[in-house]
Amino acid sequence: SLLLCDVGNHCVFRINLLTMGAALVCGVPGKKGGMDGPVDTATFSKPSMAIETDAGDVLVMSSSACTVRRVDPLGNVTTLCGRHGSAGNADGVGSKATLSKPSHMVLVSDTALAGTGGGGALFVAEGFGRRVRSVSLVDGTVATLPGAFGCVSSICAGVSSEGCLCLYVNDDKSIHRILQDENGEWSQTTLCGWSDVNMGAPSHSCLSPDGARIVFAFREQQLVG
Repeated sequence: SLLLCDVGNHCVFRINLLTMGAALVCGVPGKKGGMDGPVDTATFSKPSMAIETDAGDVLVMSSSACTVRRVDPLGNVTTLCGRHGSAGNADGVGSKATLSKPSHMVLVSDTALAGTGGGGALFVAEGFGRRVRSVSLVDGTVATLPGAFGCVSSICAGVSSEGCLCLYVNDDKSIHRILQDENGEWSQTTLCGWSDVNMGAPSHSCLSPDGARIVFAFREQQLVG
């Protein structure tokens, strides 16, 4: 199935790819807001991305509201991190942390790699904030990863040849790799600048199924590198 964000109606739908039927996951159609609670009444504001965890939680990012919300399998909606409508760069737990127009997120379910006490980790890219943040799925702790970036549009995760977690960060000028070593320390390497390949910055990037290549999507064409 596919999770589809309906920005105009402030909802998330699940699309059955066999029947192409749509089922409402969360949000009250046509009602904008940031209220937590039972999924039937909880409101969302222009959801921009949704992903599902191995535990069956649906994580919903709202760029305009600067939040990541969680819909659990029992139908409860809570705010994992961020404060509705308040952009910022504060680290902390849950609503004490602030996000700045998050643009993309990637989930790392392997807790040995993510290192967040058993719940996996979410990594959130901020376009306006020009940062990458880690979010614990256990308690919503937000931490800013080291690194210098431009306007970040997308992020994807992989495993290095040494078996360590690495993130590929695509901004408006370059593609960067940030690698976490066995001690949990991060280091940044710029792989290439978009002027080097005579193309504008792509809108999205992801790893190939074998993890050996990064696929970049452009408005009119694709580059595989």
